Amino acid sequence: MRKLELSFMSCEAFDAQAAHTTFSNLPDCLETLDMRYGGLTPAHAPALAEALEFMAVLKSLMLQSNNITDEGAAAIGESLKTKSTLEELVLIQCSIGAEGAKAIAAGLSAGSAVLTTLDVGYNSIGNEGAKAFATALSDGRAVLTNLNLSGNELCGVDEDGDGEYDASGIKALASALGSGKAVLTTLDVGSNSIGNEGAKAFATALSDGRAVLTKLDLRDNSLDDDAKRALTDAKRGAALELLL
Repeated sequence: MRKLELSFMSCEAFDAQAAHTTFSNLPDCLETLDMRYGGLTPAHAPALAEALEFMAVLKSLMLQSNNITDEGAAAIGESLKTKSTLEELVLIQCSIGAEGAKAIAAGLSAGSAVLTTLDVGYNSIGNEGAKAFATALSDGRAVLTNLNLSGNELCGVDEDGDGEYDASGIKALASALGSGKAVLTTLDVGSNSIGNEGAKAFATALSDGRAVLTKLDLRDNSLDDDAKRALTDAKRGAALELLL
């Protein structure tokens, strides 16, 4: 068995011991584990993270729409430090905040992770989470090539426009792309209210020629014509798919 689908499984009824028993009995030959909408909570994450250590060939872990929160993300982040086979991790809508993002970013920077695709879309990692991923991308040890951070309030402003705008995180992320150390080829930061200031930071990163991006998604970010023009000018001549 190479792929196991446990999506829409009702894990809420499992206590920590039941979760440990269930996860420890998963086949160690799995390459893909799909637990989307599985009812996972923070209490289940340590048992899952422990089980990952024994899945010697696991390449893809999909946990979309599970309420694992920062606590669960921290357990998974720790497993990334030693889990040397996982290539794809999907954590869309998992109630992850800044602390969870920091834990995952730390796992990416540990030097042993081979994760190339990370989807953390539609959580709430905020400005500090953006900075954590920026650090991971620019330190030269992460091998991440595909990163989705859409819908994460990266500048402190939610979809309703509430909150205090702070571009420092998105600027750090843009700077990481131009550092010459990031190997990221696809980045989605759509629906983050990055504004013109954030867009111009990406334009600067693109114009210096060191970013290796082939696709950048900046849709639904309230950009004016000047910001869009700056981005379009910056990508001129580059093989970059720019979504505005």
